[in-house]
Amino acid sequence: MMPIAFEVPLSSQWTDVYLWASYDALVRHRPFKNFNYENLWEKIGTTPVLYDKIRSDYETLALDSRAP
Repeated sequence: MMPIAFEVPLSSQWTDVYLWASYDALVRHRPFKNFNYENLWEKIGTTPVLYDKIRSDYETLALDSRAP
């Protein structure tokens, strides 16, 4: 995901997808043993992005991803 994020500016909806997916992967795999994952959102200075928000934005995002 990261290389394409450097190519074009992301809308706020796509930024939310990026943050949600990144956080979900980190929490599932917990690659750093002594890291406090519960405070990650606070450390990056934003509120948690919940899956329900991503799901509610799906139609707009689906159209965006299929645009030429």
